[in-house]
Amino acid sequence: MTQEGKLLLVRKTDGLSNSYRIRHILVDMETIYRLRDIISHMSNLKEEYYLEFLNTRSLDAGIIRLGEGQLDNQSTHSLDEIYYVIEGEGLISINGKDHQISNGSFVFVPANTRHRFHGNKGELIVLYIFAKG
Repeated sequence: MTQEGKLLLVRKTDGLSNSYRIRHILVDMETIYRLRDIISHMSNLKEEYYLEFLNTRSLDAGIIRLGEGQLDNQSTHSLDEIYYVIEGEGLISINGKDHQISNGSFVFVPANTRHRFHGNKGELIVLYIFAKG
């Protein structure tokens, strides 16, 4: 059993080798998450700009937090993804085409589509959700 509010580091094998990948997963399987608590935990992660706070059999959810001009170096994903811009404004490039985003923008990115955030003016905070098949 985990303690509420603790950051968990979960190691998972990739199934092909003995290497491990570390995923940041927040708290336990509570149903209520508070953005300020997630952002607070993210402040302790020196090298990461995202935090996955929910990982179930059917979906993953997390927060992306980019500072002004910070690089988003994500690669394509094998699942459809939805982004919701909580705070900030900037651009998202989808297959090389730029789209303006700001507070309240929803963005759907199909599986295996090149995309990244950039050109953010100040801090950009985005919720992401992957639905698993």
